[in-house]
Amino acid sequence: MDTANSVINLKAINVIRGLQRPGKDDLLSKVVGVYFDKTPEMIDAMATAMSAGDHAAISACAHSLKSSSAYLGADSLSARCRRIEAAIKEGDHDELEVLVAGIQAEYDRVSEELVDMVKAA
Repeated sequence: MDTANSVINLKAINVIRGLQRPGKDDLLSKVVGVYFDKTPEMIDAMATAMSAGDHAAISACAHSLKSSSAYLGADSLSARCRRIEAAIKEGDHDELEVLVAGIQAEYDRVSEELVDMVKAA
């Protein structure tokens, strides 16, 4: 993996790996599995809320995704979610549309790297 172009902050991954207990199931796999279970649902909910103009729902999804992404070192995805929250607060609908529209592609990059990291563990 090319760490120079990585979308994952390896410091966060190393923190999770550091919490691993001998003889226990792989913690990184568990955490990534939960992230993979929940994130597509949040992205879908965000897109649905965007279509409905439900900024409160978009903000709630972005807030949750911001935190979980940051925990796994997906700093660019977390930052996008932070910008979504800011666009809502500022009433910048055009920026909000662009940010929400690009969230799936950003998640795809993140998930690809996380899969590789779990396989390498």
